[in-house]
Amino acid sequence: IMSKKIFSKEKEIASVECSKLYYVDILKDSIPVAFIYDKGKTEYSPDSRYILYNNEYLGPIDNVESLTLSNDEKQAIFKVEIDSRYYLYLNNKKIAGPFDYIEGIICAEKSAKYAYVGTKDNVSYVYIENQKKYGPFDYVSELMFFDNDTLYFFANKENKWDFYIEGKAQNKTFEKLTFFTSLDKDRTKAVYCMKKQKEWFMGFLNGKVIGPFDNIGFQMRISKKLRKFACVVQKGKDS
Repeated sequence: IMSKKIFSKEKEIASVECSKLYYVDILKDSIPVAFIYDKGKTEYSPDSRYILYNNEYLGPIDNVESLTLSNDEKQAIFKVEIDSRYYLYLNNKKIAGPFDYIEGIICAEKSAKYAYVGTKDNVSYVYIENQKKYGPFDYVSELMFFDNDTLYFFANKENKWDFYIEGKAQNKTFEKLTFFTSLDKDRTKAVYCMKKQKEWFMGFLNGKVIGPFDNIGFQMRISKKLRKFACVVQKGKDS
């Protein structure tokens, strides 16, 4: 076991005696966060795993599957596994769980808001900061904050997909919704793809829809200034 040192701006801010460090990052230039793995000293002593937040050791835990930082670098969100169940830690506090799965952790661009999908007993809900809960759903995908940190997502109920804005269904009921991407730096414009009655369409946040097409190539190209996009579509024998 060796001492692992964490530096910020050429200044040492932490020294940890452990076997390995993962997901190392720094909040506000001075608060170290990391996943610590320490191998047992003998073949009979267990390995240990902890979260490092500033000078605190949180745990023991089984694993950290992801670390997400807020855009202002003031919040660290850890997805943590303990006894085959999943929890969320916000900085040094356990804030949610247990779940069978946690997915889609995202942070807003202009505020401290965050959102995620928590699933238990095959039922999924969308959570915003543990203050709002949307659901139940069979599946949820493509969580995105757009348009002044408004939450958009796709969700499936009874084999039908719909488009949700702040948890409100838009009653589109498509067979499939996919590929949600921003078209501008301010995240006020976006495009997504949807399938209905075996035909594909492109939808935009302003309500505009183009199509139908037989198929859409999802390898879209967006201009450097994020104002225009291009993709390949197929209709009949033409593409």
